[in-house]
Amino acid sequence: MRVGDVLYFSPRYRFADLDLNDTSKIVDALRDRVTGFYLDPATRLLSTSDAFAAGLLCCAAIDFIALCAEVPPEAWLAKNIGAFGNDEQLAGRFWRWFRDGLVHEGRIKSFGQFSLDFSELLTVVEPAMIVNPQRLLRSTQAAFASQIERLDETESARLLKRLRRYFAAEVAFAARLAN
Repeated sequence: MRVGDVLYFSPRYRFADLDLNDTSKIVDALRDRVTGFYLDPATRLLSTSDAFAAGLLCCAAIDFIALCAEVPPEAWLAKNIGAFGNDEQLAGRFWRWFRDGLVHEGRIKSFGQFSLDFSELLTVVEPAMIVNPQRLLRSTQAAFASQIERLDETESARLLKRLRRYFAAEVAFAARLAN
């Protein structure tokens, strides 16, 4: 995100301030990015019952979290979001109908629906799949927090390598501009 002449990695961290070798700072910046750019805005949307927009932000958050974990989003969902019950086929159906539909076509495909009227995260009433974005958000928040807490030295090193691959150009460019 750009504010004036400054490029931000997250709401609190400028690209120019990032050291892609400082594990602690990068993990904190990643947490700030996911929370500040995706999950907190989804929370604000849900406070006004904007389920559709909040659901879209949840999908974007899951996409980014899975990218950072270097796993397919369907696999991340199946493993980390209990409503999918470790069922990659069910997670894949959600991903195609909701994420792919929203991102590529601006709509949820087939019989997919976001609704705050259903108490469960996922309700399947063939042929429909109904997702409660409030529950999706809470589950995504909890899964991401758990993922960050479980980072050991080996996984932290892998995460840093991935983030270098994705963001090294921006960090280098921002550092040149700051000097």
